Amino acid sequence: MQATHTHNCLDGREFFLYLEGSASNPSKARIEKHLNICNRCFEAFISLFNDFLDGASKQKWNAAATEQPYV
Repeated sequence: MQATHTHNCLDGREFFLYLEGSASNPSKARIEKHLNICNRCFEAFISLFNDFLDGASKQKWNAAATEQPYV
């Protein structure tokens, strides 16, 4: 993974849709491509993914879905 950070970083809603399996195919492809080049978003994704696996509260997920990009 490259140490690149771009202005097109992912936002909480994109993470949420991806983790819930609700992202459209074009969105999913963009998210996966971005996670491969942006360390900051990848680290945020891993953190959210761990919370997802641990059964984080619905309130926490709703907050993540409205967050601004991880820039």
